[in-house]
Amino acid sequence: TADGHNTNSSVIVHPAEGVTAGYAKIHLFDIELEGQKPIRESDAFKHGEKEQFLHIGDWVLGQSICYDIRFSELYQKYAEAQVDAILVPAAFLVPTGKAHWEILLRARAIESQAYVIASAQAGTHKGAAGGERMTFGHSLAIGPWGEILHDAGPTELGIFSVVLERGQIDKV
Repeated sequence: TADGHNTNSSVIVHPAEGVTAGYAKIHLFDIELEGQKPIRESDAFKHGEKEQFLHIGDWVLGQSICYDIRFSELYQKYAEAQVDAILVPAAFLVPTGKAHWEILLRARAIESQAYVIASAQAGTHKGAAGGERMTFGHSLAIGPWGEILHDAGPTELGIFSVVLERGQIDKV
C-alpha cells in the first residue's frame, strides 16, 4: 500500500531480506471497449509515482507493469539511466495483445537499447462474481536490437531461460 491505498505493484523476494516493496504501477488501466463492461483499475488502486530500479549484481533493471508499456516516457527514463534490462509483468487482453503486445515490447527494447523481459498471463480467468476474461499470453524476452529471444506462446505455462549478455547491449 501507499499512504493506506492499494497499489498494483511488483514485489522483490530476496533470500536474505524476504519480501520487499518493488515498483508501483504508474499508468492504471482504465478503458471502455465497445460492447464490454468498462475496466477501471483506478477504482481500486492508487497509481505509483516514479520509476524503480532493481540491482542484481552489476546489472540494473528497470521495472514496469502491463499498461505502462504504452507510455514511452517511462522507458525513456530507463534509457537515460542506461539500464541493462526492463521487466514487464502483464495481463494483456486478447484483442489488444494481438494488436500491440509484441510491437510495443520490441519498440521499448529498441528505444532503450536494453533487454525487455515480459512475463504474461495466458488463458481464461474467471472472477468471483462470475465474470470472465481472456489474456493473451506470449511471455517474451526481447534483445536490445529488438529481436525476439523467446516467445512462450499463447498458453505455455512454466519457466524459460535466456542468456543476457552485456556485450550485446554494448554492441547495440
